[in-house]
Amino acid sequence: MKSEKFLLVRDKKIFYRIRKSKKARQIKVAVYNTGEVVLTVPFFMGVKRGEKFLADKKDWLYNKVPEQKDIVPPARARREYLGHKEAARKLVWRKLEYFNSFYGFSVHRVSIRDQRTRWGSCSSKGNLNFSYKLIKLPEHLCDYVIVHELCHLREMNHSVDFWRLVEKVIPDHTERRKELRNWKFDI
Repeated sequence: MKSEKFLLVRDKKIFYRIRKSKKARQIKVAVYNTGEVVLTVPFFMGVKRGEKFLADKKDWLYNKVPEQKDIVPPARARREYLGHKEAARKLVWRKLEYFNSFYGFSVHRVSIRDQRTRWGSCSSKGNLNFSYKLIKLPEHLCDYVIVHELCHLREMNHSVDFWRLVEKVIPDHTERRKELRNWKFDI
């Protein structure tokens, strides 16, 4: 079930979408860099309870949701993604082949996505996913993201062993990780 409603908070009209989920165990609110607000309500819970939860978070939402003028329209964002997807794919594959020459891991599938909150991810099946926005990062940060996800093919956690793997190729990974945190994801 999907629907879009709005909440009036002071001088700001905050539109949100409700999503009922069979997997969710608790109510969750996500604010994406596009300005989209999604209220996820567990399937076994009533929508009214979710809306009360959202209303209780109105001050937080007011500060978190960007002004309408700062929001990238979805159609423009989609065009940008489609326009950069193939360049990002080529970049990622080139770097994966280079960095994997140090590791020799088995790379299954690589996807370039319009991810809203992550630079990259690795699934339990060994599939690597990257944001097309990697092409906008400085090269040393892009390298860090790719090596980070590549190392998850061996260690699906952030244990000491995982960081040793990353350090094998990116000895200054701690500094790069800190620098990456200062980059706005919606660049």
